Amino acid sequence: MDVNLTGQVAANLIQNPIMIVSAGSIGGFVTGVITLFGVIWTIKYYEKRDEQKRENEMQIERRGSVRSFL
Repeated sequence: MDVNLTGQVAANLIQNPIMIVSAGSIGGFVTGVITLFGVIWTIKYYEKRDEQKRENEMQIERRGSVRSFL
């Protein structure tokens, strides 16, 4: 009976145009928020990686200049 009741509720909701539009807009909003967080996280990751790469290159450059001085 529980499965039949769930199916009946779902069928009634699907027939209501307001519910269809509401579900679509909520789904679009959630997808947009998840995508935004993904983009922000990716940007921060690459900025951190680039900064680490610059630091490593500067350390290598300093080591080379010290060795040439000696």
